Amino acid sequence: SCRVIQLSLTYGMSPHSPSAFAQYGSYLALIEDEFEEGYRYVKFALSLMKKIPSRAHDSTTMFWSTHTRIHIEPMQSSIECYLDAYKAAMKSGNTYAVSSSSVYNNCCLWSGKELNAVVDSMKDTMK
Repeated sequence: SCRVIQLSLTYGMSPHSPSAFAQYGSYLALIEDEFEEGYRYVKFALSLMKKIPSRAHDSTTMFWSTHTRIHIEPMQSSIECYLDAYKAAMKSGNTYAVSSSSVYNNCCLWSGKELNAVVDSMKDTMK
């Protein structure tokens, strides 16, 4: 992701740029314990994602952004972004659909969502 960011800053943004900024933000927050700085990169990535016309990589950006957001925002509200990432991935055929769905269901379980609702969500994913 650092190389994509470097290329984006040198030559301009590409459809891969938002996900690179989101991945770097996640790295800063979760590995380097720089939560505020990582969150800034995540917010920038989400803003940039809306400006780029291609929707092909939105799910990747949303997935990595939510990885950071669940450590800063209340989990109950931020995990819905994993569901949005899942839906975007299914539209574009991105393999992040599986990861987004899996993490969403795990977070639902740990956030106190009713077990039957989590099981139903998992069954819906497997259809």
